[in-house]
This record gives sequence, C-alpha cells and structure tokens, in this order.
Amino acid sequence: MGLLLVAFLALGNNPPAGPLATPAASYPAENPDHSLGSLDAPVLLQEYADFQCPACKAYTQTVEPRVIETYVKTAKVRIVFHNFVFIGPESTLAATAALCAGEQGHFWVYHGYLYANQRGENSGTFTSALLDEIARTIGLDVSAFDSCIAGPTERAKVTADTNEAEQAGIDRTPTLVVGNHAPVTGVPRWDAFSAIIEAELVAAGG
Repeated sequence: MGLLLVAFLALGNNPPAGPLATPAASYPAENPDHSLGSLDAPVLLQEYADFQCPACKAYTQTVEPRVIETYVKTAKVRIVFHNFVFIGPESTLAATAALCAGEQGHFWVYHGYLYANQRGENSGTFTSALLDEIARTIGLDVSAFDSCIAGPTERAKVTADTNEAEQAGIDRTPTLVVGNHAPVTGVPRWDAFSAIIEAELVAAGG
C-alpha cells in the first residue's frame, strides 16, 4: 500500500463540518493540459502554489478572479498551475486530488474548492471525506477519483512538479511568473499586477 493511500485512509471519513464554501472565481472550461485560457493567448501566467498556503488562498480569492475575468476570458492570458508542495502531507494529498480531478477535466474548479475550504496549515482539513465531497459536488466519478488518488501516477507528477520548481529557483508560495517579467511573490496588489500583465501584453504584441 502506497504512502499516499495510507495518508488518504488515515485522514478518515468523517463528513466535512458544514456546507462547502464555493470558489471566488468563475472558471471557464480548461484545456486538455489543465491550463486555463486560450492556447493562443499572448501572455503566459505561471502560478506556483501549495494548497495549504494561506497566502495562496488569499491570491485565489482576491486577485485571481480578476485575472480570469479581465484577461483569461478575453483570450489575453493563459494560466498554468505548478504544484510546489512543502508544507506537509496534506499538501501532497490535496495536490494529487486536484490532478485526479483534472483527469476528469475539472482541475481548476477542484483547485478553487480546495482553496475556498482551506483552514490553515496541517490542520487536518483535507480529509478523505472533504476531498470526496468536493469531487461529488463538481460531478466527478468518485470511484475513479479515489482510485486515481490511491495510484502512483498523479502523486509522481506532484513530486516532479515540485522538483522542477525548486530547480527553477522557486522557494516560496505563491510565486507568479507573468511572461518574461521577474517572478512576483506573495499576494500582489491588483493595480500593480495588472500593470505587469498589461506591459507583457504590449511586449508580446497582444
């Protein structure tokens, strides 16, 4: 039995306390590679994050919805999410669950629910019951979802993603890379962040 499956089972099946919080963003349909936005968008936004990171949650609930409405849905920006897990086992479990949701075409909506229901670091929030409840809420095949979490494939992708981020010099979350601009860390102010995006659009001819 794999370590992730042991962790998944050990987190228990107690039902989530209260109704699920819903994501702040309205997500368009994602691409087959789980990116969000037009494949022809002139600017790429790369997001490095841990699902247990409070600052990542704040970014997802404040800045990211505006990025999606202003730039993603207008085909100006495409977002690629990179897992950078470092806080604890729940980080790996949640990241694996999101990738498994992505196998059914719903990475971004699942990502939004994870952040909306995050309750701090290593708090026991991401239980098997919560992960399954999110899966049911967004219409996943829960049996296939659970089998995916128990298997090695998506977990290995989480590890590889984290290793690649470390090799790229990422050392904190969230880290946001807009086009060729220097990485932005933490939760940026909307005016400053949108100015970076606008500058990269100009540079890209978009």
